[in-house]
Amino acid sequence: MNQIANVYKLQSKYADSIAYHQKALKIRQEINVPVSIATSLSDLGLVYAEVGQYAKALELHQQALMINQNSVFALRKPVFLAILAQIIVNKVNSIKHSSTINRA
Repeated sequence: MNQIANVYKLQSKYADSIAYHQKALKIRQEINVPVSIATSLSDLGLVYAEVGQYAKALELHQQALMINQNSVFALRKPVFLAILAQIIVNKVNSIKHSSTINRA
């Protein structure tokens, strides 16, 4: 499911991508494999960031980070932190850009 969602994301079909990521997340939650759940949350967050929904993206990545910290896969923490930082940078740049447009 994640791979299908990623293909939709590459095609800029964000609603379809989100739907498939949510299905993948639900399945992974039922199976209860923390690292897979964290990956799904992170992937879903990336799509939300792509469409400018930074608050939702941050929320999902923070959930992924929390799951990751409590798992044996804590080595992935830097990856999640880097993604969080990039989302914050994108949000700041978006705010700056819309501020510049409003002045024009």
